[in-house]
Amino acid sequence: MDPRSHGRSTMTVHGNDCVTHGTDLEKVLKQLKVENVTLVGWSFGCLTVWEYVRQFGTDGIKSLVLIDMPPKSLSVQQDEDWVEGPLDDMAAAYTNYLRHPKGQRDFIAAYVTVVMVQRELKEEELGGHLMFWEYSEKFNGIVEGFLEGT
Repeated sequence: MDPRSHGRSTMTVHGNDCVTHGTDLEKVLKQLKVENVTLVGWSFGCLTVWEYVRQFGTDGIKSLVLIDMPPKSLSVQQDEDWVEGPLDDMAAAYTNYLRHPKGQRDFIAAYVTVVMVQRELKEEELGGHLMFWEYSEKFNGIVEGFLEGT
């Protein structure tokens, strides 16, 4: 599932935080009556998975797969912690970009272009799921094999 303001979900200025995303995940799992689930988080999605576990525990979870996110994403002690970046950088991103839908889109587009794929993207590429679009068939095959225990 794509959380609020990610992928193909509706862009919103409210609820774009890990606590709300963890709660949203619980609501989706309950609505779909999913049990014995394997939760897979990629990048920011790892924070959603960790928040879900913090709020609701591990009952009903078969396994967790956490991809491309350190356990502590931001820190003021960047030299001492395994982190993605300094807290001041995220504060600046929030102040300048993440307070409105256009800014969110601009921020994600810049991050994907500069950090993730390191090339210019076509407009249609920014409209879909950015996380595994370059090698989606290969990635999905690996995940399916993992989930089937092969």
